[in-house]
Amino acid sequence: MQYTLCVVLTVGSCYGILVQDPQLYEQRLGHLESLVQQQSTKISELETKLANTHAGGTDPVYFSAYSQQTLRPGNHQAIVYDSLYHDSHNAYDQTTGFFTAPVKGFYVFAWTTEINHGYIFDSELLVNGARRQKNGCDMVGATQGFTTCTGVVPLELKVGDVVYIRSVSGNYVLGNGWLSFTGWLVHK
Repeated sequence: MQYTLCVVLTVGSCYGILVQDPQLYEQRLGHLESLVQQQSTKISELETKLANTHAGGTDPVYFSAYSQQTLRPGNHQAIVYDSLYHDSHNAYDQTTGFFTAPVKGFYVFAWTTEINHGYIFDSELLVNGARRQKNGCDMVGATQGFTTCTGVVPLELKVGDVVYIRSVSGNYVLGNGWLSFTGWLVHK
């Protein structure tokens, strides 16, 4: 009796080996089953590792704050967003307006303001007191309407880095949720 052992080396290809001895066939089949099991284990390990690398792993970091109050900030004043939609790690301080990075990684931050005609609100995002991005929102010459301005910045942060929004020049910004500050960890 003859057996043909098929070893798949590439997708769609099969190379037959003529086996005269059934014990040799069983031995080779056992070896191939062992290889398949090893590969399955490696695939499972890689899938777990990949799942843990997405969006910072299994412990996502994010916050979304907004202001209920209409503000009339002076120049170079930290903006305090007094309400939270979400704060996964209690990293945003509603009394100071500061977000403190709970883990090292690559983050994205966005802040949005809406102003009325006749007003201005230029702002900046700072990390540990150093400007990293500016956002201008100017309706000084307008006689009607509103405008919404958004700044977005990616940042690499260390544990304990402090991120916040500060006015550059401004005299008015709408509250009631029109003023917001959001951040999330993209990758550890």
